[in-house]
Amino acid sequence: MLTKRLPVVKVRIHTIAGLKEVLGHGDIELPVPQGATIRALLALMVKRWGEGLVPYFSDFDHARPLPHVRILVRGQDIAFLDGIDTQLSEGDEVLILPLVGGG
Repeated sequence: MLTKRLPVVKVRIHTIAGLKEVLGHGDIELPVPQGATIRALLALMVKRWGEGLVPYFSDFDHARPLPHVRILVRGQDIAFLDGIDTQLSEGDEVLILPLVGGG
């Protein structure tokens, strides 16, 4: 029996600081299923890079980004879109900005 595969779209992820170190780069292109949301993207990232990624951007007990993390899609904060359920499209750029300390 053949299983039907969903078409994929490519999105670019940009990040900084500790999250950049976990991912190995600050700029990554990642294929996601067509119609995927930010929630699905974050879950895919954890599956690919491991649970050590979670503290940088998400509280999966509540399935939402941590309050000090900013996630932007197409240059807009997801708080002004559909939040974690913001749908991704081909070529979207996702900027994940975790809290950065210092001074």
